[in-house]
Amino acid sequence: MRQKGWLSQLWNLFGPLFLEAAVSIGVSMAANTVLLIKNMDAYMAALHRGSQEALMSFMNSQMNELLSFSGEITIATAICTIPIMVFLGWRDDKKRRQKGIECYNRDIPWGKFFLITPFAGAVGLGLNNLMILSNLTAVSESYTHVSEVQYSMPVGLQLVGLGVITPICEELIFRKLIYRRLRDEKMSFLRAMILSSLIFGMYHGNLVQFIYAFLLGMMLAYLYEVYHSMVAPVIAHVLVNIIAIVLTGIDVFTWMFSKPIRMGIVTVICAAVGSALFVLISRLHPDIQLFESQRSDDERK
Repeated sequence: MRQKGWLSQLWNLFGPLFLEAAVSIGVSMAANTVLLIKNMDAYMAALHRGSQEALMSFMNSQMNELLSFSGEITIATAICTIPIMVFLGWRDDKKRRQKGIECYNRDIPWGKFFLITPFAGAVGLGLNNLMILSNLTAVSESYTHVSEVQYSMPVGLQLVGLGVITPICEELIFRKLIYRRLRDEKMSFLRAMILSSLIFGMYHGNLVQFIYAFLLGMMLAYLYEVYHSMVAPVIAHVLVNIIAIVLTGIDVFTWMFSKPIRMGIVTVICAAVGSALFVLISRLHPDIQLFESQRSDDERK
């Protein structure tokens, strides 16, 4: 079989991110247009003054108002991106079936996903606590700004948009497409997991979320590989986000952080529960060889 060129490989890996970025730009432009129409009187008044300072003041005000809706723009971007990623995933699966490659679309009884709930809860809560204990959240201005914008939205919109819609979009991009394509290239599970998680972390744009998303991404890739079903990482990602939103909303993190010993105890418990469930889930799927070393093409033959 002819090897793909490096440009083709680059597009195959990062194409979904480029498409998502294009959708994001389009949604932001649409939102900016709506705000401009809404603020047309102020815009015309700035023009009539004939002052560059007045026009710049209006543009700064317009930009700040647009930034205040960045959470809603993120959700709208995810809604518009999901159909594109579903299509790309369907096309990838069609090519795999033609080549006789497994599509990772196992029909699994819903009861088999039961262990994902406590596993995702323990890992998600533990990671949030580690980020707080490390004090990285206090020194990252970009993370602070992102958090303020996200948690300023109505709780219902947070739960539906950031808790459900955004995780589905991200799982389609990073597990269904990027991770799975790396595996199609005969990359080992461990390498594909680490590389796709690094990309997932960098996608979030700040140090705190990079570390958090990298570690979370490895868990999600693990679940996708073990279950051979997108349902597994989607359930886990949705649970992690919803738990973070709910616990932040009722000030559980503030309560724990008021006495670091509380947070330390909870984090240790989460680590113990997560580790035990990791082993249990792996044993329930003995047919999946996760850490098998990558074999050469000669060995495959």
